[in-house]
Amino acid sequence: MVANAQYETKLNLSIASGDLPDYFECNGVQLRNVIEAGLAVDMTDLYDQYASDFLKECVAADPNALTSASSEGGLYALPQPGEPYRNGGTSMYLRSDWMKQLGKEAPKTADELIELAYAFLNDDPDGNGEKDTFGLYMDNDLNGVNAFANMYQLHPNIWVVDDQGKVSWGGLDEGMKPVLEKIAKLYADGVIDHEFTVKDPTKASEDIAAGKHGLYFGGWSAGYWPLNLSIPNDADWEAYPLVSGTDQPATLSAPFATTRYYVTTESCKNPEVVINLANWSLDSGYVQKLQLIEPREDPTLHGRMNGYAGFQYEPAYKNLDIQQRLLKWQQTGDDIQLWPDDMDNWNTQQLFYSDHDQNGFSHKVTFGNEHSGLSTVQYYMDNQMFVDDAYAAAPTESMTENWSTLLALQNETYTKIITGEPVDATFDAFVDQWKAAGGDQITSEINEWYAANHG
Repeated sequence: MVANAQYETKLNLSIASGDLPDYFECNGVQLRNVIEAGLAVDMTDLYDQYASDFLKECVAADPNALTSASSEGGLYALPQPGEPYRNGGTSMYLRSDWMKQLGKEAPKTADELIELAYAFLNDDPDGNGEKDTFGLYMDNDLNGVNAFANMYQLHPNIWVVDDQGKVSWGGLDEGMKPVLEKIAKLYADGVIDHEFTVKDPTKASEDIAAGKHGLYFGGWSAGYWPLNLSIPNDADWEAYPLVSGTDQPATLSAPFATTRYYVTTESCKNPEVVINLANWSLDSGYVQKLQLIEPREDPTLHGRMNGYAGFQYEPAYKNLDIQQRLLKWQQTGDDIQLWPDDMDNWNTQQLFYSDHDQNGFSHKVTFGNEHSGLSTVQYYMDNQMFVDDAYAAAPTESMTENWSTLLALQNETYTKIITGEPVDATFDAFVDQWKAAGGDQITSEINEWYAANHG
């Protein structure tokens, strides 16, 4: 296998030189560069002619996927929609064994959640007679802040659009001030580990492994990491939908999920190839390997597997579909047609119950009953609780230059407020600095894109 970083570097050099293979996989920035260089084939008619109904259905899972692969009315790549809920389906993962120990029910409001967090801190939920637990997990990436904001219908990690069609960065919203104040109080009272600022996710996860946390805000796959680390403590984690801190339901941020694209270049004699490969990949079981005519140790940009050209195309909702079929089968006992992947998943879950298997634990927390990570995602979808990122395209040129700096500035500012700096002055200074450091220019570019695509 060719490492991702090596592949990206090699592809960037090939784009710069114009020496590209007939087709290749790329990210959004690379796609923009290829389009601007005039190296990509316009696939608009090819997509209409060759894409199967199933492929078109898969692409339509992200309504912005085709737009993100288009420029000036032409479609220049086949997008691979990511799971729309991958970065947005945050659940409240609660240790149900701790709740049972304390005689607590799952919270139904943000106030009840905060009350439960204090109980996890103060009431000896692990029963060892010591005050050695925390109420809310946090690391220096500020895991949990976005979810906390979502309980108050705020979205600090996506672009949001107002009623007048104006787009702004959610992290600048004045409503974040009281949210950060609430989190700051949890920190001051010890509900949040006072050492979180020096613990990256890997280091902070050691406390989950040690059985120190009973509340974790995480995506649908949190059962695979870091919650799986707590198996030695017989931790029983259950996923619940985010509760609300207002009289309106919580709303979940859904960052744009389509980040990979298949491009055909002018040198390709059959430019419909990537569409046909996607059709075939879907019809053949989603993931296949194509034998190269001449296998070689140094794979070309066509693929990353030694001796093979790799091509993978999957439905965006594949995992959710598996979970929902298994859940219905468990709940009803109906004669439901289960796919091989479904039964493989089910059999892996059973390994947790028979052998305390770690992979079985992860499958159970993710795909299991109505309190699994993917069940929570389905709840969000059924109740239309996701708020999509208003910007659904490759990073603009200004974003490429400044975005990482602006994100770091936001993280730094939020951390300062959580750990005790005055909220108003600190937040207001951050907004001014963010705008001056390229944020205003980026916002202008985002609004220009939004008007052109949603006008």
